[in-house]
Amino acid sequence: MSSQPPKRYFRLDEGDLQATRIRGCVRVSVEEIRRFEETLKEMLWR
Repeated sequence: MSSQPPKRYFRLDEGDLQATRIRGCVRVSVEEIRRFEETLKEMLWR
């Protein structure tokens, strides 16, 4: 097992994904994930 947190946490920490805390849990909206996917696609196709 790896001792590092999953990559999605790095994306949150770096500000690539915007999250909201609800009752102590970190949540990322579907719209935010779609926005991030589009950003990645644009970066890859340059």
